[in-house]
Amino acid sequence: MMTFRQKTILIATVLMGFVGTVFSQSVTLSVDQNTITLGESLSLQVKVAGSRDSTEPVISNMDNFEIESSGTSSQIQIINGTTTVSKVFQYMATPKKEGVFQIGPAVIEVSGVKFQSRAVNITVSKSPTHQKDAPYRVKAFVDNSSPFVHEQIVYVFQFLTRVQLANAKLDAPKFSDFWKEDLGKEREYQMTDQGISWSVTEVRYALFPNRAGILKIEPTVLSAAVVIRSNRQSLFDSFFDD
Repeated sequence: MMTFRQKTILIATVLMGFVGTVFSQSVTLSVDQNTITLGESLSLQVKVAGSRDSTEPVISNMDNFEIESSGTSSQIQIINGTTTVSKVFQYMATPKKEGVFQIGPAVIEVSGVKFQSRAVNITVSKSPTHQKDAPYRVKAFVDNSSPFVHEQIVYVFQFLTRVQLANAKLDAPKFSDFWKEDLGKEREYQMTDQGISWSVTEVRYALFPNRAGILKIEPTVLSAAVVIRSNRQSLFDSFFDD
């Protein structure tokens, strides 16, 4: 029996305490992970709160990354009489080399006025020599690491494998600081990463933070038996070879 555990995720939430429509402008740059290896990509998000009419963000210090847009979205939220509008720009960033790099700040313009986010630091390490040969891995991330209180975010847990498993058991976090909603049954599909084909099982939860501050999501733990085929050659292999 083997156990697969992903890292704790930290989320910074912002409390909006105004009454009426929120027009104050702010821009936030966030990433789904601050430590990656060469060959991996990270999800980068620029969120403009207070307007849906901003210009495309100009993100500084991207020379060490290949960046590709993955779309935009607009949001309107009404909570206790407070209306908040925002626009979110999504990108995928792939590092070109290893090292410690700064991404950002991101600058947007609304009605001729410029607004700037803080920068984030990313550590890119060399891919471990055993990583390509590892028959399984786990990933967990959220689609927004800087939400407002009561704003929906999506938590995603992925298990990638190239071997057969048995008796799998998933222990999800308690999500103590969130109201949680299951987003249907787990999804199973195939994907290719770094030239390797993986079978992926994915679980998603909609989370709604219930307070402001730095909130922690504990690791998701998957326990399963890994089925390894032996090299024995006998009449009974078809019955007893796993």
